[in-house]
Amino acid sequence: MIIGSAEAISPDLGTIHRLPQVSLDEVAAKAPRIDLVKIDVEGSEEAVISGLMRTLLRDRPAPSP
Repeated sequence: MIIGSAEAISPDLGTIHRLPQVSLDEVAAKAPRIDLVKIDVEGSEEAVISGLMRTLLRDRPAPSP
């Protein structure tokens, strides 16, 4: 799922850098354990949680207040 795209950004705002998109599960898989998760997103909570589901089930980290 792509939340935003470079095509939606005006070239007048500066340089557009294209970066590979990876899930948080892919990043967290390299860590032996995840103990705490803090998510600060506006309107993309479902996408973030779905990309972190394997890690949440594996490690059951504490949510941040």
